[in-house]
Amino acid sequence: MHAIVISYGFQVNLFVSNALLYLYVDFGCLREAVMLFPKMAVKDSVTWSTMIGGLVHNGRSGSALKLFCRMMLNSTILITRFILLNVIMACAELGEWKEGKWVEENYVCCNGFEFKCDPSVVTALIYMYAKCGMLDLSVSLLHGIEEVRDGVVAWNVMIKGCGELGLVEKAVGIVIEMQKIGVDPDAITFLGILPIISSIPSLKTGMEAHAQIARRGLVEEGMELLKRMQEQCGLEPSVEMLILAGRLTDAYHLIKDNSSEHFKNTILWGMLLNASCSCGDLVIGEAASKHLLSLDPENQANYKMLSDIYVSLGRRDESDNLLRISMSRGLHLGPGCSWMEGVYSLQYM
Repeated sequence: MHAIVISYGFQVNLFVSNALLYLYVDFGCLREAVMLFPKMAVKDSVTWSTMIGGLVHNGRSGSALKLFCRMMLNSTILITRFILLNVIMACAELGEWKEGKWVEENYVCCNGFEFKCDPSVVTALIYMYAKCGMLDLSVSLLHGIEEVRDGVVAWNVMIKGCGELGLVEKAVGIVIEMQKIGVDPDAITFLGILPIISSIPSLKTGMEAHAQIARRGLVEEGMELLKRMQEQCGLEPSVEMLILAGRLTDAYHLIKDNSSEHFKNTILWGMLLNASCSCGDLVIGEAASKHLLSLDPENQANYKMLSDIYVSLGRRDESDNLLRISMSRGLHLGPGCSWMEGVYSLQYM
C-alpha cells in the first residue's frame, strides 16, 4: 500500500500520510512508522497524536514523552485532547506522576485551555495518579468535578490503578465509597475488582494471611461484591475466584457436579486442594485429592498430597496403604511435591 501511495505521488498528501502512519502503528509496525514520521514534510496534530499514541501502545512510553517534548519545542502545534490523553497514559505507564503533574499544571489547569473540566482528560489524570500510587491526588480530582464524580468511569479507573499496585483494601474501599454516594457499579467495576478480590487470601501465605484479612472483614466485603455482581450484572463468580477468596465449600459444590464443565479440570481441583491444605480444611482437601487421584492416577503428587492429608488426620494406615499403591504403580514420591498457585503445574521443592 505504501509503495502504491509513493508511485502515485500521494506521499505529500497530509491526509494520506496520516492514514499510513495510523495503519503502521495500529498493526504494531512501529519500525515502519518511525521511518515514515520524519519523512513527512507537513505534520499536524493528528500526525503527532498518532505517533505519540503508537509509541505508548507499543510499549515505548519513554520515547513517547520525548517526542511530546520535541513537539512542544520545535513546532506550533496546538495541544489536543488526544495528544494529552496519550501523554498522560505514557506518564502512567512509566510511573512518572511528576511529569503527569507538570502536564496537568501547564496544559489542563492553565487559563486558555479547555481541558480543565474535560471528563476524559480528568479521568486519565485520575488513573495516572492512582497507578503511580498518588491516591490523594486522584481523589482530589475525582471530587473536584461533579460530572466526573457522578459517573462510574473515573471510579473504575481508580479501582484499576489500585489493582495494578496490589492495594486490595483501597480498591475494595473505593467500591464501597462509590455506592455510598449513589454511584452504582457496572460490569466493568466488577471485572476490575474480581482479580483484586482473588488475592484475598493469597494461597502463598496460607492460614496466617487468611486470618489477618478475615479480621479486617475483607473476605466478607469481597463476597458481598460478588453477590452484587450476580444480582446487578448477571456475572457469575468463577470457581477460581471462590477458591482464592477462601470460600472453599462453595467452590467444591460448584465443581463436584459431574455435569459441570469443571468436573474434570485438574487445574481447578489442584487449586482447591492446595488452598484447602493452606487453610487447614482437610475435609475439602481429602475430597479434592481423591477426585484428582481418580482423574490422574499416574500423577505422583496426587498420592503424596492425599497421603499427607491422611497423616494429618491421624489415619496412618490409609496413608501407608496409599503409598503402597503408588509404589506398585512404579511411582516414586519425592520429599515434597504440590500444586502451586499461578503456575498450574507441579513444582518439586
